[in-house]
Amino acid sequence: MFTPEVLIGLRWVHFVAGITWIGLLYWFNLVNVPFQGQLDAALKPQVNPPLFSRTLFWFRHSAWVTVAAGLLLIWREHQLGLKQRSVAAKEPSTER
Repeated sequence: MFTPEVLIGLRWVHFVAGITWIGLLYWFNLVNVPFQGQLDAALKPQVNPPLFSRTLFWFRHSAWVTVAAGLLLIWREHQLGLKQRSVAAKEPSTER
């Protein structure tokens, strides 16, 4: 079902989306929290909606893409394991 090229692409998608997800998580906690503390209350309604809508868009989608790509990779490895076990079970044993 998955060619080697598709698997390589899926691994890269999982890798890049995971880096994006974790990077945005660190941005929220290490950059944005101190910035929000220094921002004037009158300026927050002007700054936060466009900033958070863009950032949360990428955070949300990088999270589900990371999970979906990882689950596909795990499923593929599981299918390969089942095929290898069924082939090994069909082969005659050389042990005595």
